[in-house]
Amino acid sequence: MHLRHMRHTNKLPGHPRTLVRRTLSLACGLAMVLTLALLPARIARAATTGSLTLSMVYEKGGKKTPVGGFTVTMYRVASLDDDITHFTLEDPFTELGFNFDLGMTAQQNKDTAEASYKIVQKSKPSGTSATSDKNGVIRYGKLPIGMYLAVQTKATGDAKGYEEFTPFLICVPQIDGGPTFDVEAAPKLTPAKSEKPKPKPKPTPTPKKKLAKTGDPTDPRLWAGCLAIGGALVIMGIYGRRRAAEE
Repeated sequence: MHLRHMRHTNKLPGHPRTLVRRTLSLACGLAMVLTLALLPARIARAATTGSLTLSMVYEKGGKKTPVGGFTVTMYRVASLDDDITHFTLEDPFTELGFNFDLGMTAQQNKDTAEASYKIVQKSKPSGTSATSDKNGVIRYGKLPIGMYLAVQTKATGDAKGYEEFTPFLICVPQIDGGPTFDVEAAPKLTPAKSEKPKPKPKPTPTPKKKLAKTGDPTDPRLWAGCLAIGGALVIMGIYGRRRAAEE
């Protein structure tokens, strides 16, 4: 009876073995919670590249028309650290002096994109280019994470019928709402304005000289001719009479 009682008392809440087991269980549970909590951060640090898909589609009145032939070059304006918390401007965009860590308003995005494009035109840095297929899709795989400037650099085929879109900034990955490493965007397309052919100037008509009409009594040349013929006939008549009289 005494041994049974001793074995039973070993299971009391205050026994050291029970406390050790509960402590180990609590520690394991806490470790699992921390692991799950840190998992997204570990995934974020492990992902140093992302993808970008551009949809070159013209939409009007609910009708969508995919456009092939757009060549778009991506220039990395700023790199992003593995924790996705800090941007560092890349050369030659260091002269921008803009801190992407603070985020951007729509107007700041527009102004910074314009300034970045001027640097591209001046410095001509290297970039990553791709061309839209017949479905209007451009895909860039394994882009190093960072802030990019998208610039249209060429148009062939159907793309020639559209105006060049305005350069814009886009981040890979998208950070709002949690990092999204497969980014999608759709630049706004505008059909090119067709130039109306200029009307050909009408040739200046050459004034025609008026010809005298036969039988026109007002033409003095006709009267002069008639008088000349009449005078000749009178002279011939007089000459004929004299000759007949002499014979």
